[in-house]
Amino acid sequence: MLVRWEIPALNEIKYSLSNASEEVSSLKLAQMQGQRYWVERSFQDGKSHAGLDHYQARGWKAWQHHMALVMMAMLFMLEERVEQQEDYPLLTCSDIYRWQIII
Repeated sequence: MLVRWEIPALNEIKYSLSNASEEVSSLKLAQMQGQRYWVERSFQDGKSHAGLDHYQARGWKAWQHHMALVMMAMLFMLEERVEQQEDYPLLTCSDIYRWQIII
């Protein structure tokens, strides 16, 4: 069990269960748990701007095709963010989504 107490939110304690081997350090487990925010954020961007939640697939093959298209859209947005990073360091998926609609 991993228990995290983050300094900015003093009254918020997070608990996680792990099946990692005993050789994995507590620091590594804490770092991995801290990355969860970015994973959740990518799901939120995918649902909001790439259609991750808009599938109505009736079969496995249709679901795979839809997910492939969503991942390509997410890759496009990531590449745009990296390409534009020097001029627009705070560019978000929402900005790219609106920008593509305008063009």
